[in-house]
Amino acid sequence: MTTSPNRIRAIHQSLVDRLSTLSPGSSFIALVRGAQGSGKTQVIRDITANLTGWNVASASATPSSSRSFCGAG
Repeated sequence: MTTSPNRIRAIHQSLVDRLSTLSPGSSFIALVRGAQGSGKTQVIRDITANLTGWNVASASATPSSSRSFCGAG
């Protein structure tokens, strides 16, 4: 399943709008989920490339068929 270009643009704009409302010293976490190849990484790269004065950290994860991260099971 792919994500439409319009949806990708909407997600991008939503994140940009939210970031523009934050004051200096604020924190913000965004969880971007979607199918492989849907444009998640590019959206984040585009946004973070234009940020100045921010510390940016990112992580990625892949599904696992093993036990839950929380140790249940």
